[in-house]
Amino acid sequence: MRKVQTYSRLPRLIVASIVGLVIAVPSVYAQAVAIAPQVIAINASAKSTSVTLVNTGDDVAEVTLSTLYGYPVTDANGVMSLKTVDNSASEKESITEYVQIFPHKFKLGPKEKRVVRILVKAPQALVDREYWGRLVVTTRGSNLSVAGAEQSKGVNVGLALEIRTILPIYFRKGVNETGVSIGKTVASVTGDSIVVRTELNPTHKAAFVGTVKAILKDSKGRVVSQNQIALSVLHPMNPRVGLSRRGLVKGDYTLTVEAVGSRSDIAQNLLLKSQPVRYTQSLSL
Repeated sequence: MRKVQTYSRLPRLIVASIVGLVIAVPSVYAQAVAIAPQVIAINASAKSTSVTLVNTGDDVAEVTLSTLYGYPVTDANGVMSLKTVDNSASEKESITEYVQIFPHKFKLGPKEKRVVRILVKAPQALVDREYWGRLVVTTRGSNLSVAGAEQSKGVNVGLALEIRTILPIYFRKGVNETGVSIGKTVASVTGDSIVVRTELNPTHKAAFVGTVKAILKDSKGRVVSQNQIALSVLHPMNPRVGLSRRGLVKGDYTLTVEAVGSRSDIAQNLLLKSQPVRYTQSLSL
């Protein structure tokens, strides 16, 4: 039996940084271990790749790497979160059971760098398509002192800080294509904002990794409000994009929603090429 969980936040002092999802991390929890690249793309012919971890902080960091299977979903309000499945072997798109990490646990001294190898030992019988997984990098550093806590003589009160960075893994066998279609789009006015909800459906077996833009133009064709979100579409989603309506007068406008296969935070050579798609509708305020 598989167990499904959905994470939008991780509790207590376990801070999640999930690539592709918008989760705010307070500055006090700034990540000391930098990881590159932010997307793990592996071709079946190569079978392996590597990631580099650098401890940019001043304390020793304990690092553990593991895998899980999960994909972005949206709730009834269009908020994105990561849905995970404990029994990844039950998911036909999962590659996690074949992923090996060398080394998977180590310590990084201040300013120290470590290269980690990611190997996929997948069976030849796998059909041609893109398979998915998540690399989880867990780092633990020095304890945070607790302001206002009672201190005993010679004893300091602190909290252990753990940061989990979750990166996507794409294992590609054979020729893969990606794309997305835009379905029903609804714009609603809430206070001084316009909330745009749009249905996104993947058109191929490879994930669409890109950016969705919402652009509002007035009757003269001038852009009066715009916004965008970065996301990955593995299964149908219905995300929300918020637009500001401050300063906008009553009248007729044109709303355009565009999905493009590029991300400012991911190198283009790691992504599959796709054709941009657009949807346009009239909007009256």
